[in-house]
Amino acid sequence: MSPRRGRRNGLKLDGLLLVDKPQDWTSHDVVNFVRGRYRLNKVGHGGTLDPMATGLLVLLIGKGTKCSDAVMGGKKVYEGTYTLGSTTNTQDAEGEVEETRPVPEGLTREKLEALLPQFTGDIEQIPPMVSAIKKDGVALYKLARKGEVIERPPRPVTIYSYEITAVRIPEIDVRIVCSKGTYIRTLAHDFGQILGCGAHLSALRRTSSGDFDVRHAIEVESIREMEIEKFQDRLLPLPVIHPKNDVPSYPSLTELPQAAMVLAIGAFDGLHLGHKHVIEQARSLAVRHQAQTGILRFSPHPSRVLHPETAPPLLSGETQISQNLAKQGVDFQLRLPFNPELANQEAEDFLQQLKTGIPQLKGLVVGPNWRFGKQGRGDIQLLQSWATENAIEVVIAEGVEANGEMISSTRIRNLVQAGAMKDAAELLGRPYRLSGEVNHGKKYGRELGFPTANFTPESERMLPPEGVYAMTVHLGSKLYTGAGYITHNPRLVEVHLLDFEGDLYGRELTVDLIQFQRSATPIADQEKLRQRIEQDVKDIREQVST
Repeated sequence: MSPRRGRRNGLKLDGLLLVDKPQDWTSHDVVNFVRGRYRLNKVGHGGTLDPMATGLLVLLIGKGTKCSDAVMGGKKVYEGTYTLGSTTNTQDAEGEVEETRPVPEGLTREKLEALLPQFTGDIEQIPPMVSAIKKDGVALYKLARKGEVIERPPRPVTIYSYEITAVRIPEIDVRIVCSKGTYIRTLAHDFGQILGCGAHLSALRRTSSGDFDVRHAIEVESIREMEIEKFQDRLLPLPVIHPKNDVPSYPSLTELPQAAMVLAIGAFDGLHLGHKHVIEQARSLAVRHQAQTGILRFSPHPSRVLHPETAPPLLSGETQISQNLAKQGVDFQLRLPFNPELANQEAEDFLQQLKTGIPQLKGLVVGPNWRFGKQGRGDIQLLQSWATENAIEVVIAEGVEANGEMISSTRIRNLVQAGAMKDAAELLGRPYRLSGEVNHGKKYGRELGFPTANFTPESERMLPPEGVYAMTVHLGSKLYTGAGYITHNPRLVEVHLLDFEGDLYGRELTVDLIQFQRSATPIADQEKLRQRIEQDVKDIREQVST
């Protein structure tokens, strides 16, 4: 059945579409199908999949065609099958068999896995002749069709993870996490060469690329009958390529610009991966309504007004929050003062205040447990009922899990408090960060041969346990490895920058806490202390790469 056509001129659409490419379709087939289905002017894709392969294909719509580098640059995850015992002229099942050899007897998973380390990490690959790489302006696959074989220089790629997931000789299943530009068919071919019997790629599926996952992709056949309004709903916002240093912040509704807006509402302390998901939903909703994306927060954090004696420390300072919002493509933040008067405002009055203050409010995005108004009486049901009456779209963003447990600020605080910096970074989506202005200390480190830059973190920020930490230090546009020491009383961060010389007094210093090395241990003997610091520096240098 021929595809149904959209409007002759279509809509002016910009965004990304995740498609689950079927087998025997080329990536260009999918592009042409979507372009023709909706009469779109510009459609491209972020990373080719061979006709034999299935899985995630990121389509670039409109201005999205200018974002290919940002879309293609992330890690790729592939699941594939190798067939042992035969090689082909294309290194996959679509080519002609060139040679067959017996598969070694007694192959076990352990014997096969023993070969994987030589294919992991930073390696070099010789691209196959059927690749799209060009030689003197001509794609190699075009030369291959003429029977030509030319010398190809090896290209560097990175294999982050290489697993054998099933063995059923002569076939084995693999899962590979790799960099852009990796040829899985070449990995299959080279694996067979090392094994001695040859091999070719007989099945391949891309399950993720960068931040995108095939679980959120749409099948081609679903697009065939989809009206353009539904198609528009599936578009993801464009990636942020050149983020601003921060986003404008407004303290009241009256100071907001007059424009169509979508708001994500929440505390957003820490801006962890759960918060990021809420913001992504707001950006997608804003794309649909051709509106700006804003964040509604309260200042100070409501807990500091409602329960000041038990209010938890904060995971991020305001500068960090503004910078992270900019990286996530937020247009502005609205920081309403939180005081007893606002705390006692009825839920319905709060919603009406939003509607009156933002005449072009198109949508709201909140988490599943969001409550508002006096004593938290406002709930999701009330919000949705009010929104329906006022023609405002509401999206309830689902929570995000990690290791079977919901990501939350409380969970991250517990990890930071325990010194589990790598686990905290996994939930934050970045290392835990502290910053401050370098001030004069007692210069003990300089006397020991390890001068330190000292700063006092913000009083409301959470500090991890006292002790020694591996750090990455941001100084202007440069990065340094740091051996740091954190104390609570006084609140102080001392950091020795490896391979740095210069005066840092009065400068802003930002440190990412990479790993907790050891607890604070008083050492009275100056020489033993110097030796202990020397060992700390050596250990940290080996662990942290800048």
